[in-house]
Amino acid sequence: MPRAARIGMFADMGEDEAGELAAAAVFYRQSPNPHNPHGTLAHVLNVYVVSAARRRGAGRPVYERLGFAPSGGMRLNLPR
Repeated sequence: MPRAARIGMFADMGEDEAGELAAAAVFYRQSPNPHNPHGTLAHVLNVYVVSAARRRGAGRPVYERLGFAPSGGMRLNLPR
């Protein structure tokens, strides 16, 4: 198992129509604790979209592959 998966950190990248890197996102899942007893909280650490791909939907597939769903913004419901 990759180290990132063991510690709850995940990343993904998206490409534009030409196959060039257009977007990337990194988030981590917080371990269970008294304020998050089921471990269902995650923090988005970084999202980057190259300037030529901004406002063209390049980041949306990255979010969707990470499990986020549209909700006025992007929302991720983590399993308990």
